[in-house]
Amino acid sequence: MNATVMAIILVLIVVATVVTKKVPFNFVLFIVPIICSLLLGFSLQETSDFVLEQFSSIMKSAGFMLLFAFLYFQMLTEAGYYRISSDEQAWR
Repeated sequence: MNATVMAIILVLIVVATVVTKKVPFNFVLFIVPIICSLLLGFSLQETSDFVLEQFSSIMKSAGFMLLFAFLYFQMLTEAGYYRISSDEQAWR
């Protein structure tokens, strides 16, 4: 089967499951690409290599995002951005 046709089918399946809300979205985003990969003729080993490569890529990105979030919100906390004023005069 042509990869372009399979990609269109994949997108249609994902959109249909999001609209109908009968299947959890995370499940669809994990299972449907694996099934499409197997239908395109990739072996189970190649498909698992694809999945592991993407997980490692995602983990690197997530690590940098968490580091940035920690540093950013720590800086805002130290600057007093989240300080709650108990003085009612400050709200007037």
